[in-house]
Amino acid sequence: VDESGQIYLIGRTSSTDIPLLNPYQSTLSSPNTIDPFVMKLAATGNELLFGTYFGGSDWEWSSLIAVDEQGQIVIAGITESADFPTKNPIQAYTRAEDSYVAKFSENGDTLIYSTFIGGFNGDDQTFGLAVDSLGCAYIGGTTSSADFPVKNPLQPKYVGEDAFVTKISANGDSIIFSTPIGGTGGDQGFDIALVGERAVLTGWTQSTNFPVKDPYQTTGPAKVFVTEMSPAGNSLEFSTRIGGTGNYSWEQAYAVATDHNGHIYVTGHTASPDFPTLNPIQEYAGEYDVFVTKLKPEFQCGDIDASEEIVLTDIVYFINYIFSNGPQPNPIVAADIDCSGKVTVSDVVYLIKYVFAGGPAPCAACP
Repeated sequence: VDESGQIYLIGRTSSTDIPLLNPYQSTLSSPNTIDPFVMKLAATGNELLFGTYFGGSDWEWSSLIAVDEQGQIVIAGITESADFPTKNPIQAYTRAEDSYVAKFSENGDTLIYSTFIGGFNGDDQTFGLAVDSLGCAYIGGTTSSADFPVKNPLQPKYVGEDAFVTKISANGDSIIFSTPIGGTGGDQGFDIALVGERAVLTGWTQSTNFPVKDPYQTTGPAKVFVTEMSPAGNSLEFSTRIGGTGNYSWEQAYAVATDHNGHIYVTGHTASPDFPTLNPIQEYAGEYDVFVTKLKPEFQCGDIDASEEIVLTDIVYFINYIFSNGPQPNPIVAADIDCSGKVTVSDVVYLIKYVFAGGPAPCAACP
């Protein structure tokens, strides 16, 4: 749902007569097949604004959809179709299961780009999609391809079955960064969210050497992971395990979300009686239970560019955000320097006075 309440829908159909409007693909790709479809509905729900089939003659899994700030529609999923529709693709079809990412114009009548993402010697599965303020798409998932495409990677080489994060430029002409994430065991990424331009991936790991940084939990049998990457994608902001001592097959994270303060919310299920809790609504009830976990970021108020120091570059970053629609401070609450509850020009003035004129330090009471 976008800011005006318009509804964006993705799914799969074998129907030959679904409602269409300005379709990019007007029929099923082949008889008796199942294709993805994409639709846009008015906020009232009683008017179709765009509807199309979008698939190849083989199998697709499609349930990921997002809208950028220009109203352009981004979709992602998994395909086995060599003839999956592409436009100016970064990568051609490889084999077996590939991920795909595609973007449509606001009214759906133009395909801006569509590309495969994957390797030749394994399966590549996308389970998470997010779009930043500049229109760049981030996908997260799982790869078993030793030749999965990498660029400016956190982890240059595939280790085993790994999670991955890939960022694609707004017009789809290039990969900005792409990296496997994992250890020597099996690692699966299930969902992705953003804090500004930082990707947050969650999933499940069997690797005792899964990469961690400033972790809440370091070792042990905990199988859920939460990993936040730098904006460039080649380093970790933090990475932690979360979990207890239950059977690993019953401790998995499936979804992650963030708020404007940089808090991270993760949900999944666990069979661990000792899964870490704080102020719980409910204690462990037996069998396996759903869990909801909220993580609070550590940051310095006034450190606008998250460089861990407050200097001139923070002022430049902040001015660019306020006056030129630049990238959002990360997290945004770090820019509430006077702790007024809002991020305004007065915070910029406050920061300039602090850096250049020995003014008071940024408010230590930032939440």
